[in-house]
Parts: sequence; C-alpha cells; structure tokens
Amino acid sequence: MVKELFKFFFIFFLLLAQHTALSQQEDFIRGQIIDAKTNEPVVFATIIVKNQILAVISNMDGSFQIPLEFKTQANSILISSMGYVSKEVQIEDLKSDEINLIRLEPALEVLDEVVVSGTRKPKNKTEDVLGLSADEIVQRAIKGIFSNYSRLPYSYIGYYRDYQLKDSIYINLNEALFEVFDSGFGTNDYNTTKTRIYNYRRNNDFQIDTATARPYDYEDERKTIDGAIINSFGGNEFMILRIHDPIRNHSINSFDYINILDIDFEKNHTFKREADIILDNQKLFVVSVKKVTAQNRALGKLFISQDDFAIRKLQYAHYRGGKNYDVNELYGYSKVARDKFFDIQIEYKPFYGHMYLNYISVSNDFQVKRDPIFKVEKMLMNWDDLCYEVHFTAQPEVSEAINKRKYNLRFKGKKVDISKVEVNNKVVRLFTELDGVWLAVNKANR
Repeated sequence: MVKELFKFFFIFFLLLAQHTALSQQEDFIRGQIIDAKTNEPVVFATIIVKNQILAVISNMDGSFQIPLEFKTQANSILISSMGYVSKEVQIEDLKSDEINLIRLEPALEVLDEVVVSGTRKPKNKTEDVLGLSADEIVQRAIKGIFSNYSRLPYSYIGYYRDYQLKDSIYINLNEALFEVFDSGFGTNDYNTTKTRIYNYRRNNDFQIDTATARPYDYEDERKTIDGAIINSFGGNEFMILRIHDPIRNHSINSFDYINILDIDFEKNHTFKREADIILDNQKLFVVSVKKVTAQNRALGKLFISQDDFAIRKLQYAHYRGGKNYDVNELYGYSKVARDKFFDIQIEYKPFYGHMYLNYISVSNDFQVKRDPIFKVEKMLMNWDDLCYEVHFTAQPEVSEAINKRKYNLRFKGKKVDISKVEVNNKVVRLFTELDGVWLAVNKANR
C-alpha cells in the first residue's frame, strides 16, 4: 500500500464579524504574517481593512487574502495579534502578483528588576505580583479558573472549518455555523454541552479525497497519526475540538501531557517566566511550558492576566525527537515545522467579568495508506503448464480469487468450465478441460 502524509486542521472562531480568507480564486491580494524574530507564522492574527466593513483572520500558516478590489477602495490594513505590536500597512504597497511577507514585532514590556526576599513582606500588591515565579503564576491561574470563567449556562454562535493540506493544496474543506449551549464551567462539557448546526456545507471549489476524509483507523492502520492517537468521539469533529480545550475541561483528561489540567499540568511540565507584554492596556504574564521525553518534546506558552490570573491564551505543540534530539540540527522554522505533529491554539476574551472562548484550533499531521489500483495487467497462455495466466496489478484476496464463478471464459462463443484455480502472488492460473486438448495440440504444432 502507498503511504501519504497530510496535515489536518480544525478551526472554530467566535468572531462572526470576521471570516478567514481561504480561496482558490485569483482576484485577491495575498499575504503571510510571520514573527520578526523567529520567522514562525503568526496564526489567527486579525487583519482589518480600514474604512471598510471587512476583517479577516490569518490561517495556520500565517496566510491571509483580501479582495483585490479593496486596493482602490481603502488606504491601509491594520494587523494585530496577542503578543505582537500592531502594524499598519498601506494597501498600495502590497503586490497583487505575489505573496506579501509581513513581519510583526513581539510586544515586549521591559520591567524594572524586582527582588523579593523570603523574610521581607512585599510593600504592595504590584510588587508581590511582579516577583512571582513562573510556577506560582501557573498555580494561581489554575486555581482562578472557577472565578474567572462562567459557571452559569451560556451560549454562543461561531464559525467552524475543517480542512486538509497536502503539498500546499487544500482538500476536503468543510464549513458550518454552530450555536453552542454550554451548561457552564463545573459541568462535564462532553456530556452536557449541546450544539446546533445552522449551515453545514462541503466546499466543492476544493478537491475532495474520500480516502483522507474517513475516520482514524488504528486497527488496520489505514489512517493514523505517527506518535499519537485521536479518538473520533463518535465522528463529531467539533467534539474533538472541544475535548482538546484543557481550560474548559480542566477537571477531566484532555490530551498528553496536559492531561487533567488541575492535577497533572504542573507536575508534568517545567515553566519559565518570559518578558511580560501589554494587551489592550492590560499587563499579561508570559510563561513558557516545556516537557521532554525520550520520544518527543512538548512546548507551549501561556498568556495570563496580571489583574486576575485569567488564562487569556494557550499555545501547545508536540514535536518528534526527545532527549537525544540534536538541537544543532535545527535550521530555523522549516526544520521545526517538519518535526511538529500536533498543535493547539486557544484564546479567551473577557466579557462582562468572565472569560469566554474566542477561538480554538487543532491541527495534526496524519498518514493514509492507499491500496494500489486493482485491475488486470495482462493475460497469457502458459504453454508449459497448459493453463491461462491472469496477471493483476496487486495480489487478489485468495478466498475470492479461487472462486471459479468469478471468471467467465468462452471458446467460440461457448462458456468453458474451469477445473482448477491456482493463486501465486499477483498471478491467477486457470485450468480447463479444453486447455488439456486444445493447448496441447497447439503446443505440439508450434
């Protein structure tokens, strides 16, 4: 069987005033947003066309598209993303015949050094907060989930998309509008949350591949993820998305190595406090997350409010290669991207005193095994063994191939009975009573 590698993406946004730009059409200005320091794509950045009612979201590779017509109707676009300095770009500077590369600078806040000793009480709350270690920040964030996120029932409407990517070609693109009825934090999301689909459609402008669209199959290994297992949860892709939100499902098992966020997250990872940032005039802690085993690495980042310790954003990814991984072989983003086999991005936004989901995205690579095309390659007469030989492009099922009724041989318009069938790899040999007479005579007269 032939093995092929694909990338699979789930995306769910709650920004209905905005939409992602993913199209096969040509009448677009195309761009890609990357981190100016690391050259990694900036995913889910917001691109607003100024003075127009249009905003789009960058895709998992940082790409976006806006209609070409806006080049004559608007002056500029404003690009923003959590953790980065917003940037305004003049539309007239964007080229319509190539991908425009736009770099965003990390929004770092340089803080004065704060020293907190074990015997001196902090003078004020600000000093106490600034002197916290990464572990203490994470502990407070987890403890604050019940107070920062709604425990009362609520609902929201969002835009859903799933698609697959092979060799930069989008396939199997599906879209929908969802309304979600959540019973609130403290209830079991899997058992209690209800969803209503208003408009689900398959985008026929993109290639459809039924083999890659089938559910994961680890028994026959026809569709698998190398190094990971994803439960289909009844085949509901939106359910797979929600199960992978460890903030909403903080008290149940989500995925390795976060597992149960309340219990396992701290003991499974090491944390490091990075430079703080400012978002919407609010200071955020930035904590990097790391887990390294013999087989793989898990790297992530948390953005946590300094006011109430609400988790605003979670980035988490699994990479192949563990403790023996040679970091000197890292050639920048392209090398790292090839190692990544699972990635999740979650962002929450404050609304009337509580945090609510803004978007969630899960992506992973997977492999599909395809059977070769099965057909008759050629048919020969075996003069030595006095039989017909049918050569197939692949080995047939023996139980099927030895069934005499599967074949229809005729001589001068009359059906010829098959006396015996033999299967040898891709070759099926057919013996008939007619062969023993007619073939023997022809063999003698050759």
